[in-house]
Amino acid sequence: MTLRQVQITGVRNLDRVELDLGDAGVTLVIGPNGSGKTSILEALHLLAVGRSFRSGRAGSLIRYGTGECTVFGSIQRDEFTYAVGFTRGRGGGREFRVNGERQSRVSEISRLLPVQVLGTRTVDLIQEGPGYRRRFLNWGVFHVEPTFQEAWAAAERSLKHRNRLLRQAVDSGRILSAMGDEYAAWELQLAENAAKLEVQRRSYLEEFRVVLKGVLGRIGLNLEVELDFYSGWPRVAAVDTREIARELAEALEDCRPADAHRGFTTMGHHRADLRIRADGHPAVDYLSRGQLKLLAWAMMVSQGILVSQRTHHASIYLADDLGAELDRANVEAVCAVLAESGAQCVATGLNADLTAVWPDQCVGAHYQMDSGVAIRFR
Repeated sequence: MTLRQVQITGVRNLDRVELDLGDAGVTLVIGPNGSGKTSILEALHLLAVGRSFRSGRAGSLIRYGTGECTVFGSIQRDEFTYAVGFTRGRGGGREFRVNGERQSRVSEISRLLPVQVLGTRTVDLIQEGPGYRRRFLNWGVFHVEPTFQEAWAAAERSLKHRNRLLRQAVDSGRILSAMGDEYAAWELQLAENAAKLEVQRRSYLEEFRVVLKGVLGRIGLNLEVELDFYSGWPRVAAVDTREIARELAEALEDCRPADAHRGFTTMGHHRADLRIRADGHPAVDYLSRGQLKLLAWAMMVSQGILVSQRTHHASIYLADDLGAELDRANVEAVCAVLAESGAQCVATGLNADLTAVWPDQCVGAHYQMDSGVAIRFR
């Protein structure tokens, strides 16, 4: 899978930018701070998932004085070519099109264009709350398990209905037992779909651990890294999907009064976490900032490698400010692993030294940014 041509209009400070990414694995975008390098990566992320990876007000995403931003891309996947477009207006409305046809599900675009970000905030995967790690794990499972999206949507729908009942109980003071049958129906659906997600997540994680160990060895991060998966509820001994569902359904029934007091569901797939340890210690407390960033990047790269192994389609990496907070040797090691994986990468940096950290022959297009204008000189 290769993203070839890209047209960007009205994203941040970019007026109109056209990029030809070609067939080579790596495209470099260099320039001073504020020149629009990161905005290009942000536009590619918008094309894939419809949202930015940067913080800040959503309104600032669109260039001042314009009513909307658009991104178009040409994707070569197997023997097929797909023309993908994304538009977002100032009112918040967005639209995806593939070969001219409007798409109602963003997930279909995300599956066609698997994008991951390597940047200064990638370390949040380890340093911040469980929501970051759930999204990380879900991204991988989504791309290798065809039934994941269906089970996830059903579980989220059941969770929403149970939370509605809990809020109604708080607002109206209704007796929980009077709504027992209604609770039980949604709890059973929630438990059944959460159990499917549980099995898929654990299966994926077993394969991921193996890939991560290999990548850590390749980049010279000599740590014994453990990834412990927490389901989101107290697991006992169930391993079969049906048994796991029964276990969670019983837990949901038991915690119904406490959840009604809080007004939301405290157990389930939405509470899962990936607990990361290094040499037997919580990684966030044990490792230096540089080691944390290198481990987080290794996890992202490993995920792309595993998805490629399972689907035979490589990910696209958006590497922002590649040399920040890592020394030259570490950057070169990460770039070597990315090049070996066959992944496509669009990387930004301050100057032409960025070229030297990549293995020979893997760098194709090379752009210089100047006040929102991309000038190709290679």
